[in-house]
Amino acid sequence: MTSPSQPYYESDRAIGEYLLFHFGSPMEQCAFDQGPVQALNYPERCVSQCLDTNRLRNSARALDLGCAVGRSTFELARHCQEVVGIDFSHQFIQCARQLQQSGSLNYRYVMEGDLTQEAIAQVDSEINRHRVTFHQGDAMNVDRNLGSFDVVLMANLIDRLNN
Repeated sequence: MTSPSQPYYESDRAIGEYLLFHFGSPMEQCAFDQGPVQALNYPERCVSQCLDTNRLRNSARALDLGCAVGRSTFELARHCQEVVGIDFSHQFIQCARQLQQSGSLNYRYVMEGDLTQEAIAQVDSEINRHRVTFHQGDAMNVDRNLGSFDVVLMANLIDRLNN
């Protein structure tokens, strides 16, 4: 699965889990026939099921605060002219930036114990990745120079903040 031009992203266990959660196929995320497949693709569903695209202008700006490795940020770019993804984790932002630059990222995730599986995180080719930028930052202290936004997504974030 790897190519010489793109080595695996060597990371800790959490990075692989987040890449799997954001970009993994249904079979990679839930290998059981009886599993809750309707609950998969949370980052994509946060945008497709919660965003009223009829209310957006062509010039809409979006902020994905707590973007992790960026799947929701990319999904917002389907509907918004400019999207800014911010996360506290430097490693998450590194992954998101690599996905923004190349469109894919090889990684490994833990299946069980020390057993790992190779996978590829891939941004849908229909998404304009040039509409997206990623910044490392603190959700409790957002840079006021970012300007205003028409859409703000804070999925899986509020419960992680200390205040």
